[in-house]
Amino acid sequence: MKKRISLSALLVFVLVFQASVLYAQQAKNVILLIGDGMGFNADLAGTYWRFGDQGDQKYHQFPKFLGCTTFNITSANYDPAQDVGYDPEVIWGSLTGSDQNGHHTSVTDSGASASALNCGVKTRGGRICMDFNGEKRLKAYSEYAAEAGRSVGVVTTVPLCHATPAGAVAHNNNRGNYLELAQEMILNPNITVIMGSGNPEYENGRKIEKDPKDLNYTFVGGKYLWDALKQNNGFADLTLIQQKEEFQKFAAESPKSENLPKRLIGVPISGVGDIPPIDGAEDEAGMAKVRELFPQELIDTTPELSTMSLAALNVLGRNPNGFYLMIEGGAIDHGNHSNNITHTVMEHTGFAKAIDAVCDWIEKNSSWDETLVIVTADHNTGRMFGPGTYDDVNGDGKFKEKDGDSFNDFMPIKNAGQSVVPEVQYSTNGHSNMLVPIWIKGVGADDVDSLIRGHDDKAAQYYNFSGDYIDNTDVFTLMMKASGFEKK
Repeated sequence: MKKRISLSALLVFVLVFQASVLYAQQAKNVILLIGDGMGFNADLAGTYWRFGDQGDQKYHQFPKFLGCTTFNITSANYDPAQDVGYDPEVIWGSLTGSDQNGHHTSVTDSGASASALNCGVKTRGGRICMDFNGEKRLKAYSEYAAEAGRSVGVVTTVPLCHATPAGAVAHNNNRGNYLELAQEMILNPNITVIMGSGNPEYENGRKIEKDPKDLNYTFVGGKYLWDALKQNNGFADLTLIQQKEEFQKFAAESPKSENLPKRLIGVPISGVGDIPPIDGAEDEAGMAKVRELFPQELIDTTPELSTMSLAALNVLGRNPNGFYLMIEGGAIDHGNHSNNITHTVMEHTGFAKAIDAVCDWIEKNSSWDETLVIVTADHNTGRMFGPGTYDDVNGDGKFKEKDGDSFNDFMPIKNAGQSVVPEVQYSTNGHSNMLVPIWIKGVGADDVDSLIRGHDDKAAQYYNFSGDYIDNTDVFTLMMKASGFEKK
């Protein structure tokens, strides 16, 4: 006698099968986008400037939106179970509460934060993927990706060997050892794409009229490496591009194109300094203000971060095994350090447009079912709030009680409309220990729920989000789990 399977039993089987398939699904591609120095209010200010309203960025629609702690450590004896690196009561207890230093923790720099994001380990300030004592290399997510046969790339708007791009792929006890970091990055065959500033032969898009031996080759690994790259004869399988049109050419290709190089290094002729946000506004009124800040010659020769990102994605996307790409809006931090809100919002818009380009590329050339995208910051810079947050007695833009400054309240920044710089009040030109935002979309995004470390009621109220937060080391954990990698 044949047994009949009930409809309900069949339905249970199908649901269990579907759940197991979804659980087994892994991220083939992982893209980490870092707005350096981009706190919650820096993101809001940039959004006001670009759209005239909040919540209109494409990544603001990502299904996961939380806060993230960023502190580094000051002792090898740091114990995450005992040492509190982020205390909401201290942070919101006063305007300087975010200068908080714990027993074995302190406000981070970009090197320690990049190491935490990419290696899942806290370290001391200035380290690049090295442990606190500087004795042990920390294994980065990019190394796991390379071992799995995936391609690796870094793209930034600051020198290509600065702390954040270097922290994705390199190792050094001192983030300031730019020459060594650049050499390690360029000569590592497992890094397929490197893009950033540092061109020794140009300044503001203009050729430097000096003897070649007198130029600054620090950010490209020294004169010998630069001369070898310029030959474009297959040195280390690298193709060097410098002109805006070259970036645009590769950005317009597809991962299926046979015209893409094996390895690519892009060093725009903007010079050794930052790559300016020449697309730092959404409409013509805003772009007119951008053109007021930058010489036409520089605008004509500088690729946008979105263009650089697309070129990188096309080269990396050829690999059927997948890839890891870190993209940094590096000079948001520089705008906040100088308390220049105009600079900040333009840099932020260039970064946001790069995120838009990434999302569009995924939907055209890949899918959200095989890709994980994380948008976050390495730390907060400038401690920006709204006007009237404190009484600035001497008008120096820094909150100092010894100068007679008095704190009033954490005021909201003021939206002045699209293409009008919002009104803000900076209280420092340094970093702070405040939460930074993190948005997540794609395969494995739901795993972040199991990584939540705490809840900040005041942050939830002020920034209008859940208030739940993770730690920057959890980003590494999330990427590893989504990719199916085991930590070694």
